[in-house]
Amino acid sequence: MTHTPIVFVDVETTGFSARDGRVIEVGALRVENGVVVERLSELIDPGMEVSWKTSRVTGIKTADVFGKPQFSQVIDRLEDMFQGAIFAAHNVDFDYGFLKEEFLRSGAKLSMDRFCTAQLSRKLYPEHRRHNLDSVIERHGYDVANRHRALDDAEVIATFFIDHTITDQEAVFRQLNSIMRYARIDTKPKLRYEPFF
Repeated sequence: MTHTPIVFVDVETTGFSARDGRVIEVGALRVENGVVVERLSELIDPGMEVSWKTSRVTGIKTADVFGKPQFSQVIDRLEDMFQGAIFAAHNVDFDYGFLKEEFLRSGAKLSMDRFCTAQLSRKLYPEHRRHNLDSVIERHGYDVANRHRALDDAEVIATFFIDHTITDQEAVFRQLNSIMRYARIDTKPKLRYEPFF
């Protein structure tokens, strides 16, 4: 299978608003030709308290992120990982929106073509009503050690994608091209696949 590299991303945050909240953890996996070639897992010091509500969901407390790198200190690693790739996340607008704001605060710009694995699940399994990450995990029998931790959740969506490209590449890439969101308005390159077996 040959395709544009894809980085599967999940972020844990202090809240639901990208403008008011901050990223406290980022997990990412870069997939090239169906193989995970790079992983990133980083706790981020948001410069603010982590609320008890966030801690209850993620297990991440203020003490866990205090003194960790600030986002501006990991942005170079993220930029390298994102180079030439497509951004993928479950409910992609949330994760992409938070990272885009963090990039802006750091004096940089995030502009990537992207797609949502929740939408991909809806396209591939229209007979099912629920496509949140818990439903995807349960439906496909994935084992997740630390749900609501960034790298573990990113690994689930990467596995979901890889598994389905193995079983039916053509269907996956056809659906991807219908749900892609393009950063470049002028150019809309299509994802392509080339079976190698």
